[in-house]
Amino acid sequence: MMNKLILIISVAIFSCQFAQTQNIVVLPERFKESRVLIVNSVEFRKAVSDNEDLRQQLDEEIAIRQKFSVEVDKQVVKNNEVQNEMVLKITRLNETILKKDKTIVGQELSILWHRVVIAGLTLSIAAYFFAKFYFRLPI
Repeated sequence: MMNKLILIISVAIFSCQFAQTQNIVVLPERFKESRVLIVNSVEFRKAVSDNEDLRQQLDEEIAIRQKFSVEVDKQVVKNNEVQNEMVLKITRLNETILKKDKTIVGQELSILWHRVVIAGLTLSIAAYFFAKFYFRLPI
């Protein structure tokens, strides 16, 4: 069986009370038989300089990472544009809703004013008949 090589680029390092001078790296059990190599360590630099396959693999991974980085950057720009468009559409929608609300409020106020006028006229007619019959006015 070939020894697997794990490259640790960034890991969560746990500090424990019993291991004050050491940092502990926790890996899944499936990497039990693998060789762990930490990036930018002396062993890493030696392995890269000695092993052409590893160097090619790293170059390929770097190229793939750069390609994905460019794609992610493009997607972020696209998402920002879409988000800006959504904000503009929501702002326009809110403005149209406010305009419609103002017209609806204006219509409701005109209906209320008509009802107040009708109630006032009805009260004045009722007051006229009350005064005519109660005070016996000859009008």
